[in-house]
Amino acid sequence: MVSDSFTEYSNQSWFGRIGSSIKGIIFGLIFFLGAFILLFWNEGRAVKRYKLLKEGKNIVVSVDANNVDSLNEGKLVHISGVATTDEILNDEDFGIAVKAIKLKRTVEMYQWQEHKKRRKKKKLGGGTTTKTTYTYSKSWSSNLIDSSNFKVSTGHENPVDMPYSSYEKKANKVHLGAFYLSSSLIDKISGYEHLPAKKNQLTDDAGFKVRNGDYYIGGSLSNPKVGDVRISFQVIRDTEISVVSAQVGNKLEPYKTKSGDELAMLEQGILSADTMFKQAEESNAVLTWILRIVGFIIMFIGLSMMFKVLSVVADVIPFLGSIVGFGVGIISFLAALMFSALTIAIAWITFRPFIAITLILLVVGCILLVTSKLKK
Repeated sequence: MVSDSFTEYSNQSWFGRIGSSIKGIIFGLIFFLGAFILLFWNEGRAVKRYKLLKEGKNIVVSVDANNVDSLNEGKLVHISGVATTDEILNDEDFGIAVKAIKLKRTVEMYQWQEHKKRRKKKKLGGGTTTKTTYTYSKSWSSNLIDSSNFKVSTGHENPVDMPYSSYEKKANKVHLGAFYLSSSLIDKISGYEHLPAKKNQLTDDAGFKVRNGDYYIGGSLSNPKVGDVRISFQVIRDTEISVVSAQVGNKLEPYKTKSGDELAMLEQGILSADTMFKQAEESNAVLTWILRIVGFIIMFIGLSMMFKVLSVVADVIPFLGSIVGFGVGIISFLAALMFSALTIAIAWITFRPFIAITLILLVVGCILLVTSKLKK
C-alpha cells in the first residue's frame, strides 16, 4: 500500500545559491517595474471611474419600468423592478427544461490532490538543506487534476477525463417591465439557487442516482471513491433588480459618457439611484486600495529578490546571514512603501495636483530621513 505522505531532502551549495540569487535579480526587476505599471494604471482607472460615476449621478433619471417614454431616448435612466423571461433553458443530458434567466451545471469529480510543504535550513558554509514533504488527500474538484505530475503518482492516479462538462446558459431575452436588457446586463444578474435533481427516463437509462438533491455517479456518497462524479444544477429565476443604463428604444444598453467610456450598472434588489451610485463609489474605493496593496506587495517582493544576494553572501555564517536578511527585509519594505507612494503621487499630478504635491513632499521627506539614518 502506497503511503499518503512522502518526504525528500535536497541540498544546494553556497555558490549555487549565489548563482540562483543573481538570476533572481532579473525576475525581481521585472516584479519591480510591473508594480510601477500596476500602481500607475490603478490610479488612472480609479479617477476615470470616479469621474464616470460623478457624471452619471448628475444626469440619471428614474423612470417607470412599465412605460417606455420617448422623451428619455438616449438618456441615462434608473429602473427598478422584476427581471423576467419566457425562455425555457434545457439540459438534454439530464432531461431538464426550466423557465429561467440562467441555468448552470456544475460537474465535480472525487480526485487525489497533492500538497507540498517545504522547510529550508541553513548550514555552516552558506549551503542549505531543503526538506520537502508531499501529502495526498482526496476531495471533490470541478477541475480535472493531472496526477501524472505528482511526485508520487503510483497509487494516486486520477481519471484522465470528465464524463460531463460544466457550463452556464442564459436567456437571450430578459425584460424589466416594458424594457429588455442588453446581453452585458444579463451577465450581471446573480443569485443562483439550487435546482433539486429529479429522476426521469434519461437519468434512469444512464444509471444516475439522486443524492442530496444532486445527480451522482458512483458507489456510496458517504464513502466516495476516486472517479465518482456528482452533478448539480443551479438556476436564476425571476428576480428583483435595479438598473442604471441608457434607454435605446425599449432596450437598456450601456451609456456612452462624455469621455467615451461606458456606464451600465445592475444590482440585485430594489435600490434607489443614489444608493446604487453610492455603492459603486464605495466599490471603486475598495478596489483601488486592494490594487494599491497588491502593487506594494509585488514591489516589495521584487526588491527582496534583487537584494537577496546580499544575505546569501553573508550566509557563510548562518547567524550573520539572518541578520543581513532581516536588514534587507526592512530596507525592501521601506523602499517599496516609498516608491509605491511616489508612483501614486505622480499618477495623481494630472488629476489632483494639490494632493499629489503634498504626497510627493512627504515621500521626499521620508527618503531624506531614511538616507540620513543609513549614513549614520
